Amino acid sequence: MLVTVEARSCGLYGLHENPGAFGYNSIFGAVHLEHPCAAGRASGEQAREGFLSLARLDLSRNNITGIIVPASQALWDVDFSFNALIQLHSAWYNEGGDLSQVAMLNIKGNPLLRRDIITLEEGICPIAGAPRLLADPMAYADVGEMYECTSLCRGVRTSIQSETSLQVESLCRCTHGEGAGSDCTPCPSDTYSSALFVDGSWARSCRLCPPNSRLSGGQALQHRDCQCDLGYYMTDVVLASAGSGTPGNASDAIDDSASGECRLCAQWPFRTTKAAGSQSSESCGCSGEYSGLLARGARCGCDDGYFMNHAQRECIPCSTGHEECVWGFEKITQSLEPPVLKPGYWAEPALPPDEFGRSNFSGNDIWRCVSKFTCIGGGECIAGRFGRACGLCKPGTYGPPEGGCSPCSHSPSGTRSLFGLGCVLATPLCLLAHAWLDRLTRQDLANGRLVPVTVSLGQLSKFLQVLGIISAFRVEWPEDVRAFFKRGADVSTGAGSSLGAACLAAEQTVALELGFRWSLLVAPALVIAVSVLTFFPAHPCLKKLFGNARINLLRGLAAKMGPWEGFRVFILCVNLGFPTFLNYALAIFTCVPSPNGLYSVAAFPHLKCSSGESEWMMLAAVGSVFLSFVLVAFPCGVYQAWRVSVKRVLESNFQSKGWWRFFFQPYRPIAMHWILTMIARDVALNLVACLAASRGSVQLLLTAVICLVYACKAVHSLPYYTLSSTVLDVWYCFAIASMCVYAAAAGFQTEPGLGDVSEMLPGGKSDPEYQVRVASMVTLQWASLIGPLVIMPYQILMAFDQT
Repeated sequence: MLVTVEARSCGLYGLHENPGAFGYNSIFGAVHLEHPCAAGRASGEQAREGFLSLARLDLSRNNITGIIVPASQALWDVDFSFNALIQLHSAWYNEGGDLSQVAMLNIKGNPLLRRDIITLEEGICPIAGAPRLLADPMAYADVGEMYECTSLCRGVRTSIQSETSLQVESLCRCTHGEGAGSDCTPCPSDTYSSALFVDGSWARSCRLCPPNSRLSGGQALQHRDCQCDLGYYMTDVVLASAGSGTPGNASDAIDDSASGECRLCAQWPFRTTKAAGSQSSESCGCSGEYSGLLARGARCGCDDGYFMNHAQRECIPCSTGHEECVWGFEKITQSLEPPVLKPGYWAEPALPPDEFGRSNFSGNDIWRCVSKFTCIGGGECIAGRFGRACGLCKPGTYGPPEGGCSPCSHSPSGTRSLFGLGCVLATPLCLLAHAWLDRLTRQDLANGRLVPVTVSLGQLSKFLQVLGIISAFRVEWPEDVRAFFKRGADVSTGAGSSLGAACLAAEQTVALELGFRWSLLVAPALVIAVSVLTFFPAHPCLKKLFGNARINLLRGLAAKMGPWEGFRVFILCVNLGFPTFLNYALAIFTCVPSPNGLYSVAAFPHLKCSSGESEWMMLAAVGSVFLSFVLVAFPCGVYQAWRVSVKRVLESNFQSKGWWRFFFQPYRPIAMHWILTMIARDVALNLVACLAASRGSVQLLLTAVICLVYACKAVHSLPYYTLSSTVLDVWYCFAIASMCVYAAAAGFQTEPGLGDVSEMLPGGKSDPEYQVRVASMVTLQWASLIGPLVIMPYQILMAFDQT
């Protein structure tokens, strides 16, 4: 039985394609037995039968071009090396369906033979053997200067020896440069070599370094040769090697990443690297170019109470009374941004930083707002407001200087029409006021019971006006306290805004607001003039209608209303609203400093008090004329009237006060000067509000002193005919003084650079101590109404003989 056939270097050639099992016919069918290679071997039927038991076959070093028939089942060691094989049946590889017993196959030296080979990106050869031809991912070794090759994994049954030419793309790969298999070329000098596993095979390409990096010099063999610029670091790379990545493996030479990039340090330029070529984010640290930076974890920023001045590149102190600058650990990065403003302050939004985080911000240009109810924090305006310091209502809205703005109910032309109609409808009110004065000034009512009621109404009006003045003090009134003062302001100092002056035009301006307020003094004069022109010619008719009326007020309608009677009504209107008119006159001159050092109008903080501000200069000129009348002309006129009345009282032996008796009717003859004292008190209160506009404590304490001095003088002088009028006057003054003193003691007042008192308490506005202070202040406010609620009903009952 033939076991081994050696036909090495026998000149065999051609394609062997016998459909039978590989044996005698397939090799020697065309070869005579006398062939040198067949000498001494079996022939004929014995040879044929012997080939069926063939176990070892050596056909090396011939010129065989193809074998497309499977091997016999007995073959286990086959050598087809150094032939001209182009084709070889898959059974020899033990890959097809016809598996053989071939355990060792040598096909080296067949450069034209090709076979598909599987390449793995990573891993090892299967322990049980590869079912298909598989390149060994762990056996790569350098072959040339620019590439490396590997061998085949052992199959399930067969161990194959082959050349890389069997499939060079699968068995070889470039170690640098670009190309695939063994076809590798160097990369240009400005690129690096990157390996990719694509479609089951390795390939290399030449790539430019990632953005923000440069080559370190020389031949760039891998991605790590690219050095990131200063301030950047290389991100973690994904290895594109077919090896297991185990240190020391030959595959470590293929390090190239497809995802590594140069990433800017977080918080750059405040965090940067110390040198170029950093390989991880841990290389990033606080920059030495910015003074005062602190590192907290992986973040940098300024210490509490400081912020970054980008222009000077250093941490500088915050304006702690106006800005939030407590960063702690978590918010330290916010110290590199413009500080957040506290409620009550505004600043022009800083320009956003460029794409690299650089800015020219050097600090907030902080403006004072009217209150925290106008600027609600962070430089944001409350709903309906806009502009510098949130000083204006948006077009189509109106509102007081403090708080939000509401939509106008009508168009500007419609609003003007309504105001005009209101003035026309007010003309009968002038006639009623004239009738009331006529009844009060008659000799038989000099000590009548209507006088105290009238005086009390006037005192209540003055009290509400003083509350309006106090509401605008430099005081952080709590919400409940502020609501009480606002009610007084709405009917006095804030009447102009509350009535919707901003709706008279397309948009709100300071000139419109102040012009409307000043017109509230001129409007009564015009309405009274119209009333005189209307009712003076109608006097005969009115006399017939009301001359014999049983009610005193109706009989007063029959009194002639001439120019002097109209003047009398106008003087009383001015006296009744004197505190408010004086407040309006001083409004444009009431200037308060902002944290940026600039002065602005208290009620309109967007308007600077400066000779370079044309709008302020124009309004100041007009306001000076208005102020001259209210602060100088009117008090001087009252003083002159007092002198005339005193002279008349002395001449009449205290029986008559003369033509001005309507002005001094409530006062005892020896105390007729009291109206001048009241005017002096109102002037003093307004001057305190104006001159000490930035000092809440000064405003509160001086107001308390003025009211207490006035009250003490009233107790000593007893200026009114009736004791109830004096008691009510004193009550109002003591109530105002008590509220001011308590507000100062509770710490509600503010000063430049100081915040709300609630910020000093552990619980803020929810702190029990703060809540007690607020509740006590609200109690004082409502207690101030006890006097009028008791005294005025008593006076009314006395007037109608119901006591």
